[in-house]
Amino acid sequence: MNKILLLPYQRDYLNCNSSLIYKKGRQIGITTIAQYKHILKRCKTKVDLYYTATDEKQAHAFIKDCYQICDQLGIQIKGRSSEQLTMPNGSVIYAVSSNPASIRGKHGCDVFVDEFCFHEDGQELEAAFMPIQTWGGCIEIVSTINAPTHRFSKLYDDAVAGKLDFRHFKTDILTAVEQGMAQVVYQVKNGKLDKPKSEIDTALLAQLRAQNSEFVWNREYLCIDGSADGDYIITPMQYKELSVDGVSITSLPVRNDWGELFVGIDVGRTKNYTVLWVI
Repeated sequence: MNKILLLPYQRDYLNCNSSLIYKKGRQIGITTIAQYKHILKRCKTKVDLYYTATDEKQAHAFIKDCYQICDQLGIQIKGRSSEQLTMPNGSVIYAVSSNPASIRGKHGCDVFVDEFCFHEDGQELEAAFMPIQTWGGCIEIVSTINAPTHRFSKLYDDAVAGKLDFRHFKTDILTAVEQGMAQVVYQVKNGKLDKPKSEIDTALLAQLRAQNSEFVWNREYLCIDGSADGDYIITPMQYKELSVDGVSITSLPVRNDWGELFVGIDVGRTKNYTVLWVI
């Protein structure tokens, strides 16, 4: 069996045995290490794991990858299913839908919530999985970021402030590359390491930066949700709450001393409110 190279941030995650919340950049290898972590834990304990993704296809892909890892590790699995993996000791890894009802009512188990920011009903999902800790078990919330108004950001901030009894981790693409991620990617693609680390690091970061817009680069890779500079993302729910039908310029009160009025509109897109100015 080939040895598994763990980067420092992956090792920190692997060694965490308590509930945790992880803010991460894209494609840094946390989900893969999560699969190893939870397979090895199921081998040592009969505590089940419920894995929930944003859609059924992703959940089934998680189970499929877990089967491949079990084969790699020489773990004898009886039967194959796209929805669950049963370990030799009887513990089970379940892939469940993003519907909060799929988790509600469970107890004494572990829960892994993948890409929490992008679940349709994050608030109800949180209400379903948080009470599971009452009778033991760990909750792991792992996600790239979406909007600073999402519950994930609030939970992460609470964990950092010590208001939530969760370990907190954050790894953006710069941290991952600094700790050796680019070298791993280079070796996988080329089968060898024949260049200095600095050159490999610079090349990967330049490639990713060139392939993505500033918005994608900041959000998906640097974990910047906009809260630092006031550049907030407007969610569909916020648009719905703020929209008003039937408003026209004639609805403004008329005063004789106003004089000439000038109207300007600043059209918001994905990051800003639309503002109507009357001067």
